[in-house]
Amino acid sequence: MTSRATVRPLLVGTGRRPLDSLVMGATSELIDTVFVMFLVQDGRRNILVDTGIIPPDEACAHHHPCAQTSEQQPVHALERVGVSPDDVDTVVLTHLHWDHAANVDLFPNAAVYVQRDELRYARDPLPVHRGAYDQTTVVDCADQPDTDPPYLSFRNTPSLIDGDINLTDHVTILATPGHSPGSQSVLVRTESHRILLPGDNVPLHLNLPGGQHSYFTPNPTHVDLRAYHRSMRRSFQLSDTIVPSHDPRVAEVPLLT
Repeated sequence: MTSRATVRPLLVGTGRRPLDSLVMGATSELIDTVFVMFLVQDGRRNILVDTGIIPPDEACAHHHPCAQTSEQQPVHALERVGVSPDDVDTVVLTHLHWDHAANVDLFPNAAVYVQRDELRYARDPLPVHRGAYDQTTVVDCADQPDTDPPYLSFRNTPSLIDGDINLTDHVTILATPGHSPGSQSVLVRTESHRILLPGDNVPLHLNLPGGQHSYFTPNPTHVDLRAYHRSMRRSFQLSDTIVPSHDPRVAEVPLLT
């Protein structure tokens, strides 16, 4: 395995949804989207950023149209690049929505990193956000404050963090609240670039400056717009390249270095 950090986008599903559900103020035209896990390899470390979607039939029933081929199932997507689930030693969940944090239990040897604020909110979200955490069956989450989203299954107790931490010399978790209270991004220092994996703070290239507008355009699903903009200012300062989470072009690039 190479000693310098690399990033591999792994396609784990496709979808279709209105543009204005991902870019604030956009039109409501339907667009193709993708679901991606990112395999970050640094020395002998296999770090997986996000773990994919709930089963497509459930996603279609409760969220929006999704599809997943056999090759796109998380285990097979990893095996195609020579990594087994047992080889994954670290999982970083950018946030705990249904399309980013399912399948955690597939990785028995992985330490799982989640912002403490994110897990707290996932257990008791505001009504408008309950669907994203599949908490719609709970009439009043305050009556069940320790109820995890139904797809979230930790084999090992997750490492709850408050802020930034360095995973390796080349990989850092950054607390970047905005899309959700505990959204976090992963900064990867490769041989030539500082690559940021921002989760759904940046779902499409259109969110970035020069896309919809000359300035950053937020995801319309967010909890604190000022915190979101602060997180994005920091993200732009610390990175050279920001990789959106749902843009089909991301899945077309086999390796980021």
